[in-house]
Amino acid sequence: MKNVLEAKNVSMWFGGLQALNNVSITIKEHEIVGLIGPNGAGKTTLLNCITGFYKPLKGKVFYKGMEVTGLKPHKICKMGLTKTFQIIRAFKSLSVLDNVLIGALLRSSKMDEALSISREAIEKVGLRGKEEMTAGNLTPADQRSLELARALATKPDVLLLDEIAAGLNPVEVSGLVETLREINREGLTLIIVEHVMQAIMPIAKKIVVLHGGRKIAEGPPEEIKRNERVIEAYFGEE
Repeated sequence: MKNVLEAKNVSMWFGGLQALNNVSITIKEHEIVGLIGPNGAGKTTLLNCITGFYKPLKGKVFYKGMEVTGLKPHKICKMGLTKTFQIIRAFKSLSVLDNVLIGALLRSSKMDEALSISREAIEKVGLRGKEEMTAGNLTPADQRSLELARALATKPDVLLLDEIAAGLNPVEVSGLVETLREINREGLTLIIVEHVMQAIMPIAKKIVVLHGGRKIAEGPPEEIKRNERVIEAYFGEE
């Protein structure tokens, strides 16, 4: 499989705080990659550097062989590299359909086509029948699904998910895992930032672990579970 996304030696500071320290990752087409680590490890910062919300102070980001470091988020999104947000960004006064339509209009300026894309995304995440509901009246689980549908409506090739399972119960997490499996089978590459291990360990082929802004481990889930540096990062020394 070809490399679809590369972050090379990415470093980022906020004032005197170094959030990322020389982090490099390589993602291949159609992979599902988990990005884990304790709070403050730099996971969301890395996603934001990849998708243009931050410009790394050092290092470069490449998408399909093209450097995208510092490009505006909407330009990167239109190229096929999209992220969801840890804090849900839905327009709460708009309907589910209108929320998703905003994403679809980035991909197509033709309203009929954009509506078709929107309804397809809504179907994939299990919100069919709720198109006219106001986003602010959805359950927390459905709001997470809406966030996913909005991202899918941009027709990405690579989708970065920032704690998409936050606040979900075990049954809802299982449903989300099946949805992610299905969209991956359709050809999407997935990078998943997650604290809920039930949502990432069953489907990720590779796990990347950040701690204190550094990459401390990378490998298959079973290997990561036994990695002493990872265990220490999460639970501290005995």
